[in-house]
Amino acid sequence: MSINNVLSIDERDLISCTCSDTVLFASTNERASSIMEFKLLPTIELIGEWKHPLTCDKDETICDIVYNNGNLALMIMNLSEES
Repeated sequence: MSINNVLSIDERDLISCTCSDTVLFASTNERASSIMEFKLLPTIELIGEWKHPLTCDKDETICDIVYNNGNLALMIMNLSEES
């Protein structure tokens, strides 16, 4: 296994990530969070992005994501509700 330099994602604050054998998923740290999908081989490349309203509502943020057996699980926090 080797570690290589990876592209920098300017102006994107990432909060959580998870991966399958071939894909890395990363969520953005913002209201109405996005999920970015990166192909890992042969080089790391952005291949897709899911945005609001597919990921969460405009007043929500994705706190954590987990990939397991073909499924993505999202932990979402509502930022407008006081707890």
